[in-house]
Amino acid sequence: MDVEELMDGIRAARQISGKEKSESFTAIPTPCPTKKEVKESAIMYARATIQEGTLALTKEITRKSILLVDADEPLRLVLGMLLENEGYAVTTCGNEVAAIDLIERNPFDFIISDHSSSGVDGLRLLETVKQRDTHTPVLLIASLFEMGPYIEAMNLGALDYISKPVDYAEVQRLVTSHC
Repeated sequence: MDVEELMDGIRAARQISGKEKSESFTAIPTPCPTKKEVKESAIMYARATIQEGTLALTKEITRKSILLVDADEPLRLVLGMLLENEGYAVTTCGNEVAAIDLIERNPFDFIISDHSSSGVDGLRLLETVKQRDTHTPVLLIASLFEMGPYIEAMNLGALDYISKPVDYAEVQRLVTSHC
């Protein structure tokens, strides 16, 4: 079915219903379609509508999910909006306890967590995630870069360990390449 066939079907259906004069459609200078032609046109239109709806629903269902954990609310909001604008489904929380609860209830495709802010122990969260699913990438963000926690995070299976201020382009690159 091509666009022209679909448009013909819509035109025929509108012509039969008496709505042949429309700004976006012009009357077809052909004989009135038969009931069979109208039925076929309606079926083609319905199929096209269903296909569009299915495509939209599929896109919604297949969105990758990201958990963003940080006590810094402005960082959560900005980074969350950037990732949502990239098409990801982002869930945010401000502490480790809420993050662990969310992880136990929902599978996430990618996790971004603060390492050392109040209320968030990124290494403990990383350990919990890796015990449940070794394939989920976890990006840790630290207020200050320290070699000890960096080595521990990498040994526990962190994707990367970066420091603040956050380079949003780097975060987007990591998410895109691993999600």
